[in-house]
Amino acid sequence: MTAEDEFPDGKDEKLASGSPTLSKAMIAKFETDLLNHFEVLDEDTAALMMDCNVETLIARRRAGTVLGLQRLSGEFSYPKWQFRWDGQPFAEIADILSALDGDGWKVLQFMAWNHETLRPNSTIEWLRISREPILGELARSWKAERDEEAPPRV
Repeated sequence: MTAEDEFPDGKDEKLASGSPTLSKAMIAKFETDLLNHFEVLDEDTAALMMDCNVETLIARRRAGTVLGLQRLSGEFSYPKWQFRWDGQPFAEIADILSALDGDGWKVLQFMAWNHETLRPNSTIEWLRISREPILGELARSWKAERDEEAPPRV
């Protein structure tokens, strides 16, 4: 699929965040590729995992205590790695979400990154096995580095 297929008039839509202009087809491919790398749950399954109803899950997502990734379709997907053995999200998820301004896609990017501080573990492994709550602070540092590297907006 080309941008012309997606937008017959040749115009691309801008992301709401003000990101560089990308076609919906490009965003959809990125979204699919990234989500295929991680096991994700739909709202019904995530609510079942947490032993709550969907309304409570949505309220927790909005409160920043559970990570939900909004897809282009408007539906939300929930990465399975954020849940402990008892079905509840790790407490550090809230701190990571807060550090990254509640942006679920940035959280996913951060969690997929291999941080020098955590070696030999991946960020997800660290979340699951460590009792040392350092990921929120690491997320703030990671965000600050990216903010410094980003070109100025025109």
